[in-house]
Amino acid sequence: MMAIMGEAAHIESDPARYHAALQDWIHRGADSPHALSPEAVTARAGPQSAERALGHAHFELACEAVVHDQKAIAVEHFQAAHRLVPDSWTYRRQAWSLETVAAAGPFERFWQGPHPDHPEQWPYQGDWLTDIRAEGPANYYQPWKA
Repeated sequence: MMAIMGEAAHIESDPARYHAALQDWIHRGADSPHALSPEAVTARAGPQSAERALGHAHFELACEAVVHDQKAIAVEHFQAAHRLVPDSWTYRRQAWSLETVAAAGPFERFWQGPHPDHPEQWPYQGDWLTDIRAEGPANYYQPWKA
């Protein structure tokens, strides 16, 4: 847990700025400088391929399986989503959050990685600590330029 917290400390964020922008958008709607036009949203999303679209579908199916307490089906679809959209931290973290590790004690919900004594039981290719170390914390939140 200390290694996870150490890596998390390197993630840059600005909660005050984020909350101010969110409040401005809530109060001013489309007139807020933080609101994006449909064209800007599409441009930020970048080009989409059939492969990415299929990954998005697998993610939605995984989430639906979670709602219906069908973990094995959810894992299968999360694995497919990760393979097809490997750059999505949202998809990875959503899947990892299903895999609780009681050995983490009160930090169980933050663990998001294999059990230290049974790593072979981890159903995913990556995990939070390994991936954040490989990709760096700057990849976790990507600041957008206006």
